[in-house]
Amino acid sequence: VCGITIRLAKPKDERPDRGFLICNVELPALCSSKNFKQATVSQSASFSQSSVSSASIEQTQSMLTQLMQDILVESKCVDEKDLCIREGKLVWALYIDLVCLNNDGNVQDACCLAMVSALKCLKLYQVDYDEENDKKPINVKYPFEWKTLSLKCEPVCTTLFAIEDN
Repeated sequence: VCGITIRLAKPKDERPDRGFLICNVELPALCSSKNFKQATVSQSASFSQSSVSSASIEQTQSMLTQLMQDILVESKCVDEKDLCIREGKLVWALYIDLVCLNNDGNVQDACCLAMVSALKCLKLYQVDYDEENDKKPINVKYPFEWKTLSLKCEPVCTTLFAIEDN
């Protein structure tokens, strides 16, 4: 499952015309029977065994988070310049949260597909930046005027493996 939270943010000084894309992948303990078995065994085991099983889940989450971030950056499917509202003043920050409900194989492929699907459906509301009014520089038009985020490409994650003759 993928959800995207959008927020207005101040851009970085070194990239004043670009918005932000931030990914996060969560693997709850119950998304895999392997994780569930480790959790129940570790409850009765020592603390060191419990921390080892949780470190493995955390490492997998970290690896998947970095992979999804790399897919976004390397594929350039989202032009970060499209997330700029006013250069040096205001940009969109997209927080992409992925939660794995069932880790039964190819979780990276499922995460990539969910992320691209969510980005394709994302709509940003039209925001104007008023430089003259420092107290309220942001004007949101009501009723909302929506704009669709345009993707430059649609990355596809594919898992391949070789089966030996044995």
